[in-house]
Amino acid sequence: MLSIKIYLGLIILLNIFIVLFYDFYSKYFKIIDYPDQARKFHKSNNIKVFGGSIILCNILLYGIFFLIFKNNIIDDVFFSHQKFILFIITCILIYLVGLFDDIYDIPAINKSVLLTIIIVINLFLTKNYIYEIRFSFNEIIYLNHFSLFFTLICYLIFINAFNMLDGVNLQIGKYSFFLIF
Repeated sequence: MLSIKIYLGLIILLNIFIVLFYDFYSKYFKIIDYPDQARKFHKSNNIKVFGGSIILCNILLYGIFFLIFKNNIIDDVFFSHQKFILFIITCILIYLVGLFDDIYDIPAINKSVLLTIIIVINLFLTKNYIYEIRFSFNEIIYLNHFSLFFTLICYLIFINAFNMLDGVNLQIGKYSFFLIF
């Protein structure tokens, strides 16, 4: 059985390998975003958009790490293995929507509908709603029947904002690193 240090070392080496061969992967898998001057305004001719794959790869690798070595962390964060598996499936589905958007240029409304369906299914299965909003000045707003809607809007706004971060100067990488750790 692998030790924790060896597994974490392998994850770090894999990330270094991916970063070093980033251009090759983007060209090989044809995951390059070309500016169309209608919706996408890039200063360069093409942008490699393989960053989501790196993030998903790390989520999966750390998920396996927690399943093998730190099983209690999954229970502490996700409250059950079923919710953890749903989280992984949801991440993969959201990644696939983004990947197909990068490759086939899906219209924004179609992408929004797909993301909404994925998130609503996840919320119905996990019941992870935002039930109240607490402010620092001891004000509490109870959402009651609007919990599902408010939670859905929060997810969609976060995904949209995350997608708008510029991956070229490592904003996405730094933010993702912060979220994972």
